[in-house]
Amino acid sequence: DLELEKAAYQAIERLLEEQKKKAAQKALVAYLENYPQGTNALVAAFQLAELYFEEEEWESALQYYNLVADQDSNEYTEQTLVRMTQAYLKRDEQNKAVVLWELLVASAQFEENKRYAQFNLMQFYFKEQDYAKAVSYAETILGLNALDEQIKWDALYILAKAAEMQKNLPKAAIAYAQLEKAPQAERAVEALFFNAQEKHKEKAYAASNVVIEKIAQNYA
Repeated sequence: DLELEKAAYQAIERLLEEQKKKAAQKALVAYLENYPQGTNALVAAFQLAELYFEEEEWESALQYYNLVADQDSNEYTEQTLVRMTQAYLKRDEQNKAVVLWELLVASAQFEENKRYAQFNLMQFYFKEQDYAKAVSYAETILGLNALDEQIKWDALYILAKAAEMQKNLPKAAIAYAQLEKAPQAERAVEALFFNAQEKHKEKAYAASNVVIEKIAQNYA
């Protein structure tokens, strides 16, 4: 049996090396049916899930990713969790992805996977109007080194908006002040308007008008 299993998996490896993906897919399904506890069952499940993922067959991909995720932590666990969240997003099932993002934040060994999870959790909690968690993740992201510019502006925007919704105007003002230099015109204008509005509330009308004039002159 061990020799037969070894031969079956070696045949799969050859198919994958030759880029015969359809044949490899069928062979992997057969292998897992015949040797569910085989020595190569874990890698076979991951490879099969990856093939289905490539074909955007999300349900089948999730079926086999779950086989990997249900095992003790292994070399495929982290990539499996990332892939599962991506598949859930494609299926518009964000609620199922949240648990996995939080697991990645707690356990990911690769920094890019942890950042990926933090960014998505920030967006999810903002969308769900859980502003405390949105602020927390935004601040965490803004504290990271070598932060991608687009992610920085997204995090600043969510921090400003979420803090404003919490009525934490000092924190919102700090974030909006940075957003005045955002490359996205809409966000820069919104930040400037917040500035003008706060000055107006303080009855600093002349200073408020200066900001409004800046908006009128520099933006459509």
